[in-house]
Amino acid sequence: MAPNRYYTSYGVSTTFQTGVNASATTFILNGPLTNWPTSYPFTVLCDWQSGTTPEVCTITQAATGSGPYTFANVIRGVDGPAGVAHAVTTGTCVPGFSARDFTEPQAHMAASAAVHGLAGTVVGNTDGMTLSNKRVTKRVLALSAASATPAINTDLYDVVHITAQGSTAITSFTSGLTGTPVDGDTLRVSITGSGAVALTWGASFEAGTIALPTTTVATKRLDVGFIWDSDASMWKCAGTV
Repeated sequence: MAPNRYYTSYGVSTTFQTGVNASATTFILNGPLTNWPTSYPFTVLCDWQSGTTPEVCTITQAATGSGPYTFANVIRGVDGPAGVAHAVTTGTCVPGFSARDFTEPQAHMAASAAVHGLAGTVVGNTDGMTLSNKRVTKRVLALSAASATPAINTDLYDVVHITAQGSTAITSFTSGLTGTPVDGDTLRVSITGSGAVALTWGASFEAGTIALPTTTVATKRLDVGFIWDSDASMWKCAGTV
């Protein structure tokens, strides 16, 4: 998302080479444009320290010419008084800022929707909210080396694929298991071997209405799904396929 406007810390004031009326959208400035922004849009302050009525304008595109400099499509009277006339030679123009540069961030800090280019509401990490049109991508761990005690951290992964297990028996899924699951968490584990792989789940896993599988079948991939049983503090088998 591009910035609303660009700035400079010490742009030098210049004068109008040709006077402008209250509605002209082309500024011809004498220059030089010392330390003026080179990205657009940016704010200029016209006649800001003169005895005439000042005006805030927006420069929307690069100037043509090498002095004088012609800025087309200037937006007039953007933050305060409407456009006013500026005199040839004595009229001044300098990059700057105005009230909008302070009111916009204040409005942003107070907003709970349509910020950072989003159309919807900002999601808070502890707020009760209903989300729609969202896809949550599962965190996947691929273990490609045979292990009797695969290392699985359920704080980091939702899906674990154990491949290249060969025929090495898995003697405990609990031994290498870490994480602090909470109610509603799910875990899916798949095991693929070059032959039948014996499976021992250990104390962190339990059967539900579906028994814990004790072996894979030949070279077929076995998928086992679990939900966290917060009452028993165990991963309960919810299905196999």
